[in-house]
Amino acid sequence: MTLRPGQRGFTMVELLVGASIALIGLYASLNMAVFALHANQERRDAIAAEQYAEHVLSTIQAEAVFWTDVNPPQVGWYLFRLPAYAQGATTGWQLVPGTDQADDKRVGRMGADWVYDGGVRFEIAAERGTTYCGFWRLTWVSDALVRADVKIAWQRAMLNVDQYKTCPVTMTDDVGNVGTMTLPAMVMKNVYVQ
Repeated sequence: MTLRPGQRGFTMVELLVGASIALIGLYASLNMAVFALHANQERRDAIAAEQYAEHVLSTIQAEAVFWTDVNPPQVGWYLFRLPAYAQGATTGWQLVPGTDQADDKRVGRMGADWVYDGGVRFEIAAERGTTYCGFWRLTWVSDALVRADVKIAWQRAMLNVDQYKTCPVTMTDDVGNVGTMTLPAMVMKNVYVQ
């Protein structure tokens, strides 16, 4: 059989070059898909952390209803302790109260701590295996105003799951392996109760 001009086949080198280009494109597409999955997981973890932080801030603000001139804040409040008044005084970062478990202080569907009211577990979606550590800090702004900060930290995927189970405050410094978010709020003295 005689080949006419323009009817010749592909050489082995041309086939290898074409296959290599196709594999590089496939590899790049898979890398983008994996990156998108990790970004989606990170965003979902941040949303759950934000809901947890809002829950803690709501508790602090609800307790502020009892802060009046005749009932000043003091050690012994139900959950959060305000320092004795001094403008600029701060509590420093404290672990969100929960059950007194020496080995695991995390919060979440997979976490061991039931937290101060149990309701916070419903802020974290059931399918999320992520566990969170909650920290709070109060700073006096004036004699009738306190700034409340709530910081939530969680371990990112691929990290040893038990590395931060005691929730040390220093875990927030490990930015490569720990995600964090902080929400502030103002808490005001209840001036309507005498």
